[in-house]
Amino acid sequence: MQVKRVLAAVCCCCCLAGGAVQASEEFHDVKTPVVGAEFPVEEPAVKPNIQERTKAILDEYNDPKRPKTHHGVELGHVYIPKGTPLMLALQEPISSKTSKEGKAFKLKNLEDVVVNDVVVIPAGTTCVGKVLKGRGNRGFGMGGKLELSIAAIKTLNGVTVPLNGYIKGRGKKSSTWFAPWWISAFLKGKELNYKEGQLFRVTVSRNTDLKVTGDELGDAMGYPADGKPSIYVKPME
Repeated sequence: MQVKRVLAAVCCCCCLAGGAVQASEEFHDVKTPVVGAEFPVEEPAVKPNIQERTKAILDEYNDPKRPKTHHGVELGHVYIPKGTPLMLALQEPISSKTSKEGKAFKLKNLEDVVVNDVVVIPAGTTCVGKVLKGRGNRGFGMGGKLELSIAAIKTLNGVTVPLNGYIKGRGKKSSTWFAPWWISAFLKGKELNYKEGQLFRVTVSRNTDLKVTGDELGDAMGYPADGKPSIYVKPME
C-alpha cells in the first residue's frame, strides 16, 4: 500500500513538472539589451614552441613586403576603433528547448556606424550568429542553457569587423529545497527564450582597418552620413 502511494506521488509530480514546463517558459524583455562579451580563450591542445614562434614573428616583421601597420591598421588608413558599439536585433526566435549546437540565426544592425562623416555599416545590415551550445531544461530545477556567437559583421566595402559577441544565458532555476530528491528529479527549471526583436549590444573587438585612406573613404562606401553622429579618427601614422 505504501509503495502505491509513493508511485502515485511520483506520477503526480511528473505531471505537474511537465505542465509547469509549458507554462513557465519565460521571455526576456526585448527592449533590454543582452550585452555581448569577449569570447573565452581556449588553451591550445599543444603548446607552441616559443623559439619557433618568436622566429616566425620576427621574420614576418622584417619582411620588406609586409605593409607597415600600427595597432593592426596599415599606416595612412582609416579604421573603426576598438570598442565601437553596435545594437543588433534578433530576426527570429531562439529557445534553449529547440536550438542545438551549430544552428545559425540572423540579426540586423539598428543604427548607422559612421566614421569621419561616412556611413561604413548602415542600419539594416544583417549578420549571422551561431548557437555554440544549446540545452533544454532538466530535472532538479535546472533551467535551459544557451551559448551564442555573434562573431562579425561586414562594412559596405566588404571588410569583416570582429565583434565581442559571446552570449551566455540560462533559464531561471526552479526551487527544489522543499522536495525529496526522488521528486526533485522531475522538477524542471525554465527554458531560456529570446524572442524575435531581442536586442543584443556588442562592441568591435579590435581596431578594424577599412582598407582605404581618409580621402578614399567616401568613394569606397558611397554612403554620406547626412549629419548623423560620427566617429572621428585620424589615419594611422
